[in-house]
Amino acid sequence: MQKVVPPEGDTINGRFVPGGTRIGHCTWGVLRHKGTFGMDADAYRPERWLEASEEKVADMTRSADLLFGSGRYACLGKTVAFLELRKCLATVCLSFSPFLLARLGSLHLLKLGVLRPRFLLNPP
Repeated sequence: MQKVVPPEGDTINGRFVPGGTRIGHCTWGVLRHKGTFGMDADAYRPERWLEASEEKVADMTRSADLLFGSGRYACLGKTVAFLELRKCLATVCLSFSPFLLARLGSLHLLKLGVLRPRFLLNPP
């Protein structure tokens, strides 16, 4: 996604960029930045969001938000994409019946929602 520097120019990361210059970012590179997402940034590891500190999560969120852009340059499909995600989550929740798992091995109590298809719990 490209943007144009204002006519008077701007300073980005300490460097002056002349007015009228087209600038952009490489989303692939931003979302795999090892300084932001860790040394395993290329690996699919969603738990990194749960293990990180609040500051780190905020930094990762700012980088991930670049995917949709912002302001007048924001992706027009962002609202539709999030609507579809909510609809998918609601469909999964309605299609499966959650229950608590009381014991597993040496663990005494797990407050864990385990999903099972309804047809396995209530056979016809």
